[in-house]
Amino acid sequence: MNYLDILLFIPIVYGAWRGFKKGFIIELFTLLALLVGIYAGIHFSDFMSEILRENLSMTSKYLPAISFTITFLAVGAMVFFGGKMLEKVIKLAALGPFNRIAGLIFGATKMLFILSAVLVIFESIDEKNDFIPQDLKDTSLLYGPVKHTSLSAIPALKYSSLFVKTFQ
Repeated sequence: MNYLDILLFIPIVYGAWRGFKKGFIIELFTLLALLVGIYAGIHFSDFMSEILRENLSMTSKYLPAISFTITFLAVGAMVFFGGKMLEKVIKLAALGPFNRIAGLIFGATKMLFILSAVLVIFESIDEKNDFIPQDLKDTSLLYGPVKHTSLSAIPALKYSSLFVKTFQ
């Protein structure tokens, strides 16, 4: 175990602790709020732009960004508050310990995927191994498994031009 393993292990433990503290439902719905909010912002911001243009006579060059932000925040908030309501139901059903343990696992897994994405992007930029020497990567217990986590979850990544060099 080298210092690279420690640098990878600390965020995973932090993610697990945060997941335990918040619980599975809130961790899941926070991630869903982000993903659904981005999706809605991309696909429905034109509709929101039209509403703002017609009802408020807005013609700013920033209208697309404003529309995306409004859509993202509105949809993200709805998903998040839906999760808060579900969490209240779970508390009433006395499933608190399950919620916390599942939150611990989900929080650690979520952080693992974030680290994996960061490592893949970083490695595609650091082709000459200037920042992290290859021998340090080779002796690390966590570097390889963490890096390949995103590929095992999303196999299509290995065909992406950004990631082709990383997974050879």
